[in-house]
Amino acid sequence: MKKTCIIAAMLMAFVTISHAQEKTDLRLLEKVLHPTSLRNSIAPEKVGYQTNDGGAVISFRDEFSYDENEFFLSNITTYMEDLGEWIPYSMKTYDYNYNLVPTEILQQKWDGSWINDQRILLSYNDDDFMPLVEEEVYQQWENNNWVNVRKLIYSYDPNKMILVKEWNGNSFENSYLYTFENTFNHTSVLFQYYQGGAWQNQEKTEISYNGNNEITEQIYQEWINLEWNNVEKTSYWYDDPYKLNKVVKTLWENNAWSDDKTKIINYTYDWMGNSTHAYCQSNYGGAEEFNTDIEIFYNEGESMTYENVKELTVKYVDVTRLQEHPTASQFIIAPNPIDDRIQISGEQFMKAEVYTLTGQKVLESVTPTITLNGISSGAYLLKIQDRNGHVETQKVLVR
Repeated sequence: MKKTCIIAAMLMAFVTISHAQEKTDLRLLEKVLHPTSLRNSIAPEKVGYQTNDGGAVISFRDEFSYDENEFFLSNITTYMEDLGEWIPYSMKTYDYNYNLVPTEILQQKWDGSWINDQRILLSYNDDDFMPLVEEEVYQQWENNNWVNVRKLIYSYDPNKMILVKEWNGNSFENSYLYTFENTFNHTSVLFQYYQGGAWQNQEKTEISYNGNNEITEQIYQEWINLEWNNVEKTSYWYDDPYKLNKVVKTLWENNAWSDDKTKIINYTYDWMGNSTHAYCQSNYGGAEEFNTDIEIFYNEGESMTYENVKELTVKYVDVTRLQEHPTASQFIIAPNPIDDRIQISGEQFMKAEVYTLTGQKVLESVTPTITLNGISSGAYLLKIQDRNGHVETQKVLVR
């Protein structure tokens, strides 16, 4: 759970559209604080989770599909358990542009067949090497047409901000605003709503980090009687880097953090350090006794949050090994394994990029001859793009 900047839209976030915003959208914050890498190796394949709805436990299962050539998320299909049978519930499908960043996230619901429900349209700046999302438009399917609901406008300088506008039937108007202020080991997230022609304080989250840029504490506050009031504190405990042992949430009562009102999320990991199981123990009481927001961690720092659940189990897949029968390549690379230089042969070459298996870009070139200065030995992903926008990815080995 690293502190970092936006580099791509959060691909696995649930698409949830409502007509009134009452509190901070946790997945929206996750998009800023924990963005998805441009390239993953280990990624979720199945996530099973349960939520406690008025004493009744409801079980769901998400199944993730990835493109076998580019390794990017294609769709997420959600199933709900009903009388011991898993039935389709919803499906999210992702479309990408030539930079392989998502331009549309379509959510459909199951009613004997898949029917349109919601979608998000995304636009980016003109940086081909590190595109940043500039706008997201949320729409609802009504009367066989897409109807605007909400627009998110991102800005990055001098501070990161997300301006959210709601559709009033004719145009978008100000609704609420996120402002991020960062220092070396601290982030402050201010949430405000628009009323009376001005921005009004509502919530604030103070986030602290350790020397590994991992979150150690979050303090959630509400604006009451013209001052900030503590509400909940979340503490993070690690065994190793990126390997969270447990999360403890504590309520503020009687001017102190209560020892009697806590939620503890316990984690289990596989041998590679990926979260495989998490569950919540709570003594909050009432309707919120068992459910909480559970974040899973995988692929050396990637994370994804499920809101309002009591337990979840995750199975992973190495997406770089999905392609059992590779299609014919448009480009030929030689030599492979590589010593210090690689030559790309093929028509319409435009550019090439070299990534680690965990998604970090280490080199880019606009010429087909690439010198690998300063790159450590090991396996890498070589992404090649032609002038028609076609992109292919090949695995290479540096000696």
